[in-house]
Amino acid sequence: MNLNANAPTNRRFDIRNMVCDRCVMTVTHIFNDLGLDVIDVGLGYVVIAGDVSVEMSRRIDKELRNVGFELIEDDDISMVERVKIFLTRLARDGGGDNIKLSVAVAREFDDYKSVSRVFSTVEGRTMERYLMTHRIEYVKELLDYGELTLSEIAWRTGFSSVAHLSRRFKDETGMTASEYKALAPGRCPLDKI
Repeated sequence: MNLNANAPTNRRFDIRNMVCDRCVMTVTHIFNDLGLDVIDVGLGYVVIAGDVSVEMSRRIDKELRNVGFELIEDDDISMVERVKIFLTRLARDGGGDNIKLSVAVAREFDDYKSVSRVFSTVEGRTMERYLMTHRIEYVKELLDYGELTLSEIAWRTGFSSVAHLSRRFKDETGMTASEYKALAPGRCPLDKI
């Protein structure tokens, strides 16, 4: 006899554009306001007790879209969103601590080659390019705060030296870090990278 035959199932929703703790809080409120029993929420997903009707799925998607999120139905896109969250976290945790990206991705997702292929197909750019864009946005953020020297920023963001950071910054933005700081053109929102 299967004792789990009548056990309620959980439903996972993958969600695009969740990039910070405030996103998690906002999405949690949406699901709670819709009367759903939230079991777990993290960057890019929500797990609820039970399942929902097609109509409720539409309501969830509408509410999410009203605040800049959206449900993900495609498995490849869902996986790419999980990779993007991982890469964003990696960019903010020392740029990967000088570990090869292929090794870090393989540890997290088991198969670097297939993840890399799907990511490039869906995003139209490599994971390496995506990671570098996030690292440079983090450098811009730290420059905007004005609390750290360029040397400290290079160390915090995982660049091997100030020269390496400066070269990559100019390649990405078309200006030096000093020019950026003087012009203060602003940063790109994380969900738009």
